[in-house]
Amino acid sequence: MKVLILGAAGRAAHATVHALRFLPGLKRLYLADNNAEALCKISADLAHLPVSLRYLDAENESSLYERMLEADLVLGCLGPFHRHESRIVRAAIAAGRDYLSLCDDPAAVEEVLSQGKEAEDSGIRVLCGCGLTPGLSNLLACRAASRLDRIDSVEFSWFLELGSGMGAATLEHLLRSFAGKAPALQGGKPATARAGSWEEMVEFPSPVGRQGVSYLSHPEPATMPAALAGAKEIWFKAGVGSRGMGFALHSLAWLGEGQRTELWQTVLRTAAMGIARRGESSCLTAVRVTARGLKDGVRSCRALCVMGDYYHLSGLVMAASAASLDEEDWEPGIYTPENVLDDPSVFARLNRAGVRVLLGEEKD
Repeated sequence: MKVLILGAAGRAAHATVHALRFLPGLKRLYLADNNAEALCKISADLAHLPVSLRYLDAENESSLYERMLEADLVLGCLGPFHRHESRIVRAAIAAGRDYLSLCDDPAAVEEVLSQGKEAEDSGIRVLCGCGLTPGLSNLLACRAASRLDRIDSVEFSWFLELGSGMGAATLEHLLRSFAGKAPALQGGKPATARAGSWEEMVEFPSPVGRQGVSYLSHPEPATMPAALAGAKEIWFKAGVGSRGMGFALHSLAWLGEGQRTELWQTVLRTAAMGIARRGESSCLTAVRVTARGLKDGVRSCRALCVMGDYYHLSGLVMAASAASLDEEDWEPGIYTPENVLDDPSVFARLNRAGVRVLLGEEKD
């Protein structure tokens, strides 16, 4: 199999490359980006792998199309995804190539899903969101809910430590996601909440511990209701860094709302990067998914949690998704993670890679 990685100079792609080295039948990796210097540095660390470097103009659909023709499978690590995702999927449809993406922007996911008929006609498979979140978070929700007889609510909680090792695309995603409206399910109906609002405290495993989280605009509440039949409430909340860092990032996000000039957005991104550089070099993260409902007639709560380095975990989930696509017979179309990855084989691959899922249970 020949694999093309878009956005190969970024942190998520670097982690994905290392996770892919165990992919059966891997013949060649094409690393595509517009940052030639960064690509050369990365390739110097990958002398043991069959790697080829490619220049990519992500704003040009023809450039995307030409790069895709060289590969059998395309992996999308090119954030922030609201800028490029729809264009990339159109190029994949035109080239007839399967595409897996880390896409974490709800508007981009909605636009990609609208191209399902075109993907089917082209005979390709597209998986939108196969990193830590969305991705593994969706699968944890399915597993937590399966432990209940009746689901009342599912709560997604995510903590990410701000640090100097954080990529610029991740910071831009956070600035966008803490502004505007966040999708949610309320009373069994689609709804929205003010992003960055309604903070509450959530207990994560040590060393993350107790952290404040507030509404974040993310795809899970929009895509998961079909898989979580009967749930009346689904929401996604997140916290970033210390309380002071989180407040500063929220403030920058709110300042960037609405129609702002590119110069103003650049100023906000630069300020956000300055905040992140004050943190540690690691990007410690934790995702907790809590399902509430009835079990044997008793009100119960099931919580599943994973923790580790944000980029490392995302890369492992992407690699497991690529292996699943290669081995399983997915029909052509566009999918979200809960549609095709909620399978014991995926958890087995992640377990072999060192991912551990922590389980918590409560009964009223």
